[in-house]
Amino acid sequence: IFFRSGAASPAARRLVSCLVLGLALLCPALAAQEAAANPAVANPYASRDKGLSAMGQGVYGAAAEFFLDYRKATGLREPDFADATIHLVKAWVMAGDTAKAAEALEYHRARSQDLTEAYYLHALQYWRAVILRAEGHLRPAQQAVQPLLDRAVEPELRQNTLYLLADLDILQQRWPEAEAHLQRLLQEFPGAPQAVR
Repeated sequence: IFFRSGAASPAARRLVSCLVLGLALLCPALAAQEAAANPAVANPYASRDKGLSAMGQGVYGAAAEFFLDYRKATGLREPDFADATIHLVKAWVMAGDTAKAAEALEYHRARSQDLTEAYYLHALQYWRAVILRAEGHLRPAQQAVQPLLDRAVEPELRQNTLYLLADLDILQQRWPEAEAHLQRLLQEFPGAPQAVR
């Protein structure tokens, strides 16, 4: 039905048959070719792992490139898309390029669908506040991060939020508020590595 005699090669017919019948996953040769052409498809977390390694070595620009590959490999599927974005934003912030970090957050905001995992929603909100702080928008940063003090928020994010709020208070010379945030940090997280006693 799809081919007239001699109109297409046998390989082309097999390819179209696989596509038409939705059997691409059952055609191992095609899957192998795709994996060879795009290694991120074979292991979408390989780029993530390389990015984390680069972050650990302080090579933030290279880490960002790996996280860009990871983001591409997610195919915008959540929560991996959010995970890739969070790592990418952190890499750009650590590299001192808040414009690219803000661009990565905006890219996620414009394309994300169906992200429901609270941890990722909170982490994206936290990094938005970090970028606002870096851009000198202290009050908006404070407003963006304030809801993350809720006890339902992941402890690591709450701890980072308290550090950020204290920093924002200090930058605005709001000494009593800074002290209150640092006191809360010491109470909730007595083993916090950056806590000043």
